[in-house]
Amino acid sequence: MEGVRRWKLIERRGEVSAMLKLLVEERKELDEEIFREFGEEELKQGLNAGGGMKLGMRQRSSWEYNEETLEAIKKIKEEAIKSGKAEEINTKYLVIFQ
Repeated sequence: MEGVRRWKLIERRGEVSAMLKLLVEERKELDEEIFREFGEEELKQGLNAGGGMKLGMRQRSSWEYNEETLEAIKKIKEEAIKSGKAEEINTKYLVIFQ
């Protein structure tokens, strides 16, 4: 019996993972549409999402390095940012918050 319960746990975990994958894809599509429909300032301030929740935009930066820098260690990457050899890339994303 214990083996059946354990197998069901693993099976359910697989089902949940598949559902999450579909939900993440749907969320990405919704986010794209929301970015098209609402202005950046509205999203930065937050929009009422119901139930006391708000939908808001956050921004983070990542960096793209040249080939030489990718092969280097962390210190060289940091030096590339400081010296301007790396280019900042800003990514916008949505969060639910209360």
